[in-house]
Amino acid sequence: MQTPFGCIALQVLAHELQKEGVKTGPCLLFRQLRRLGVLKHNNLPEQKYVRQGWFIVKESTYKNPVIGETPYCRAFVTPSGKREITQLLTQGKQ
Repeated sequence: MQTPFGCIALQVLAHELQKEGVKTGPCLLFRQLRRLGVLKHNNLPEQKYVRQGWFIVKESTYKNPVIGETPYCRAFVTPSGKREITQLLTQGKQ
């Protein structure tokens, strides 16, 4: 699946946030965003945050050798989403 122009995967965001000094990693970022209500239990964003422009959700399929093509969705973070998520994770730490 190709990343939408200007967007990044959540895993990439986690690594960028680490470089900026935010104590997180890929697994921890998903957990933090679920606790904050940004992500649902399946790690896809709440519709509210998609409408606000934080995320783009792409749908695709992969070929499963046993059951055939299986659909899946993946969320990508927009530049404005990166700003908002960074602010969420760092607020109160200044």
